[in-house]
Amino acid sequence: MAIDDPAPLPHGREKDPDPDDPMSLQGVGGLPGDPALMARCIVEEYARMGATRDAILALFTDPEFHTHRLLVEHGEEWVRRIVDETLARIGTFRFVEVVEDDPVRCPSATGRPLPMIQDERQP
Repeated sequence: MAIDDPAPLPHGREKDPDPDDPMSLQGVGGLPGDPALMARCIVEEYARMGATRDAILALFTDPEFHTHRLLVEHGEEWVRRIVDETLARIGTFRFVEVVEDDPVRCPSATGRPLPMIQDERQP
């Protein structure tokens, strides 16, 4: 087929599956390793991105995610304990946007104005 051929290619969902396709989905058993460590790493990663406790728990309760297998194998209490312990250890990022009309007086966390940094390159 030429590059400038206007005939569209069929979408993947419209094709019949190829039995020899190396990219076909293959179900696998449990992964080797420590499931508690894996769960803590997942919780920590999402907490550092700002996800809430409920959003993190949803990762484990949704069967679309591989983390659901941890919930099935170890139970909801185990998952909640891992999430709560990890969040207690590292916390969660929270982002707040502040719009200040006066750019010179931008409040810090204490409410005091932030010091202005002088650039020696400017007159």
